Amino acid sequence: MNVGLVRDSIVYNSDPFSPNMHKSQYKSLNNLKRRNDIVIKQEDKGQGTVVMSREVYEAETYALLEDKKSYEELSENRMWTTYETVRDEI
Repeated sequence: MNVGLVRDSIVYNSDPFSPNMHKSQYKSLNNLKRRNDIVIKQEDKGQGTVVMSREVYEAETYALLEDKKSYEELSENRMWTTYETVRDEI
């Protein structure tokens, strides 16, 4: 089998890019992405998108991190210890 022919067949028979938004919507989205005063994130448990002011986003983030029932401050980064353990085992 000629790999080049198969590859060319796949490339030429593939559907061309078909955008799901109008050009003006892409432009608007890109303008929003460039703004430093807002944050755009995918929703945690859903398919939606959240847009909020950076000030509110940072306040909510710090409030979550200050929740001592859910998080504890570490004196060292345990990631490196885990990495070294896994590396040594491999």
